[in-house]
Amino acid sequence: MNDDRPCNDQTAGRTTARIRLASVWGLALLLAWAVPATAQGGGGALEARAAQFVFIIDDSGSMSQERFGRTDPDRLAVFAVRALLGVLDDRDWASVLRLNGPREGEEPPPLAPLDVPHRRWLQRVLDLEGKLAAYAGEVTPCRSALEQAQELLNGADRPNVSQVVIFLTDGECTPTDDEERVLGFLDGLRSHMGDRRRFQFYLLRFQGTTPSKGLEKLAELTGGAAIELRRGDPTRILHTFAQALSRSQGYESQILTASNSELPAHRGARRVRLLAVVPGDGNDFLEIRLSDRDGNPQQVTPIDQGVHHYLPDGRKYRFVSAEYKPAGGPVRVDVVGAGDDWDVVALPEYRLRVEMVLHRGRCGKAKEKIESNVVAAGSDLCAVIRLVNDRAQAVGHDVTEGKLEGVLELRSESRSEPLRVTATPLRASEARFELDLQALEEGYHTIEAAVHLTPPGESRARILPARGRTLQAVNRAIESEPSEIRFGEIYPGFKGTRMVKLKGRFAETDARAEIQDADKIPPCVSLSFAGKPLGETVRMLSQQPYPLNLRVAEVCAREQVDLVKTHLLLRMPELPGDEALAIPLAWRLDSTVRVDDRLRFELEAGEPAQGVIGVTSEYQASLDLPTAPEDEPAEHLRLGFYAEHRDVPMLPGPDGEPLRKSRVAFGAENPIRVRVEARPCCDTGLYRSRLHLRPVGGGQARVVPIEIQVTGNWWTCYRSWVIAGLCGLLAALLTFYVLSMFTHSKLLAKKQLAARLVPLRWPRYGGAPQPGSDRGGDREEVEDMIREGMPWHQRAFNWLRANPLVFGLPGRRYCETLELFLAPDLTISSVALIPERDVVGRLQKAQEMDLWEEGRLFAHAGSNVSFQAVRGPKKEIGQLTPAGWYGKVKGLSVEPLNKGQRLIHQIPAQERREGVVAGWVLE
Repeated sequence: MNDDRPCNDQTAGRTTARIRLASVWGLALLLAWAVPATAQGGGGALEARAAQFVFIIDDSGSMSQERFGRTDPDRLAVFAVRALLGVLDDRDWASVLRLNGPREGEEPPPLAPLDVPHRRWLQRVLDLEGKLAAYAGEVTPCRSALEQAQELLNGADRPNVSQVVIFLTDGECTPTDDEERVLGFLDGLRSHMGDRRRFQFYLLRFQGTTPSKGLEKLAELTGGAAIELRRGDPTRILHTFAQALSRSQGYESQILTASNSELPAHRGARRVRLLAVVPGDGNDFLEIRLSDRDGNPQQVTPIDQGVHHYLPDGRKYRFVSAEYKPAGGPVRVDVVGAGDDWDVVALPEYRLRVEMVLHRGRCGKAKEKIESNVVAAGSDLCAVIRLVNDRAQAVGHDVTEGKLEGVLELRSESRSEPLRVTATPLRASEARFELDLQALEEGYHTIEAAVHLTPPGESRARILPARGRTLQAVNRAIESEPSEIRFGEIYPGFKGTRMVKLKGRFAETDARAEIQDADKIPPCVSLSFAGKPLGETVRMLSQQPYPLNLRVAEVCAREQVDLVKTHLLLRMPELPGDEALAIPLAWRLDSTVRVDDRLRFELEAGEPAQGVIGVTSEYQASLDLPTAPEDEPAEHLRLGFYAEHRDVPMLPGPDGEPLRKSRVAFGAENPIRVRVEARPCCDTGLYRSRLHLRPVGGGQARVVPIEIQVTGNWWTCYRSWVIAGLCGLLAALLTFYVLSMFTHSKLLAKKQLAARLVPLRWPRYGGAPQPGSDRGGDREEVEDMIREGMPWHQRAFNWLRANPLVFGLPGRRYCETLELFLAPDLTISSVALIPERDVVGRLQKAQEMDLWEEGRLFAHAGSNVSFQAVRGPKKEIGQLTPAGWYGKVKGLSVEPLNKGQRLIHQIPAQERREGVVAGWVLE
């Protein structure tokens, strides 16, 4: 077991800077060959640092244990890879494999773009306290690590993107049979197939160690290199990698020291990165400063600085990084705080490509550009070649600092050897070349161009190719529009159409469309032209567009990625002999099971979230149970598949088993849908799961990591309870409010009111009026009068008109009020409802009401029936005079009429008749 422990890795806040030095070591080697491969496979663009990288780091015990020689006690290998991640662009892809990881069943990080989350993931893998830096592996299992690297590379393969494996080890592969199988790594590696290979293998071994011959053979077969690294000497490693980097981009990097500190101008560079390393203890403060030859300071942008120190007795390395944009002549470099013991590597960054444009006519008299792929036989052409930067500006000697030569090669059917034409730049300030091609013969011609750049002091030229052109020279020019047909990336289920139009002087004619090398077209791909299968005759007119349709079956016979470049051949009587108009046709068929590199959810506790992953074939899929940050089962998290048209089960499944959906047909138009639900009181944090995919028709299985970030607080946990409580309270208040509308409503009881209104009649022998002898009959007449004046619909209308929403509130009420029109004759007495909420209360407060009129009498509902009258100077209520109203009254007032109050019709005694109604008494 390895007992090394990190003593002091001062990485807090400075991790990026501290790893930048080692990044340069890896970056220089990595790009030395990766970028040319991209140029060769990508149609002529020299895109710096555009590649996919897999680092395999030997973590066997010999890297650190005393009995094996302690190859890397300071963990400089881990340090170097961490540094590389800080310098690579975001569009580069990377993954890191621990050599013993696949053997132990460890799942590696995916090969994915270096965005912020993926960088953090890889840095966790490279942490000095992690498994990789422990160097605790028992053996050196090369085969299993290379098999896993092949799986990552094939899954991430993209057109025209180079792939690189860097394998760092200090010994031979063990067990010994692993060495015999390492060469099988290239079998089935897609980027190593075909004519234009985009894969390189680099073996980094420490000085004094003997690697397996199979690993060295891999480097040789792929155009990579086997490089020896001196133990514990970062400066030597830095120098080796910087030299490799310079060869990849056609310019020279430079190693600077205190005695040789001048940096060339590097005109045209986007930026120059400077990385300084200072061994040993000293002032932690380091700074890179630049000045011109006159001593004037130049603007420098610091990146960061740091110290790497792994063990208490280990060595220290101080380093600092910066960058600047070249603006003038040479500059001098100094590292403040390092004395004279420092080394600096300068890494200029260019983005150069070669472009070729063909013109009609000879150079110097050239006419318009040739956009078509058909020209007249005997035509003269002028090829203009330029070496340009990323702003499409031609660069010159001040950028390339070497010998430049433009090369043009013409390959024709009638030539056994290609015609080669060379030229030097027209001006030193511009890498621009003009080359003539005279009198093209009838037939097909392929024109390829390149710029050959020979750096100072070297004899071997770098070849920077341009995108080639294929022309057809015919006796009678018929051209197609567009000049080439591209369908881009196609996949199972794809349907696409491109319109083709012929330009030329010809009448309506018969034409037949064919595909060149039709036997190379996958069976799942079918084409038709002008609505008819290829090979059938169609009628064509000049300047008339015709559709070329391409269809891909839902399932291809095998999982593959094919870049198809062929020609659509149109055979017409107007073309001489058996010639055909050849229109370049290209597409890229990807029938592999493609999935996203990972799936991430961000949701709040108590809420669901959905995610989508696209695939291109039928599959069997399963989900692992989600785990909490402590790798324990997540009790409050549910994960599962879902569909918009049906419900499906969620994890956890029965007995804790993973949820499986077999033979579910998903494709490009029907992606995988994953749903996650977090219960309201789910703990916040990062949860993980994995989606397993296996193609139904056989093939390589995929694993998609799933990350679930759950956020929340007390509100998310108790929100439903709080809302339910508030809703309950609101419902209770609303119920109380509705009930109050009725409990606050006081209605008049008809029979009670009738019982209190008793008619008085004159007695036989005079005296005070008294209730009649037939009181039952009088009471029935009074009840009839009240019923007639208080119909139920009128009472309901008055209640609604008084607005129940108002008297449902606390302190408000509805008191039903009836105006009494009493007369000394029951037949003409009547009652009428008053549409007011509280008549008496308003009468007492506001005398300007329209009810404020002398002599009016009201029956008012309350706890009991009460009677109120408006009293005035006349002291009368209609024709009746209340008993007991004496004294003078000024104005109007509201007077209550108590029980026993008599209302008498005052008439002379001689007019009084026995039994005649004399008034009323309120009982």
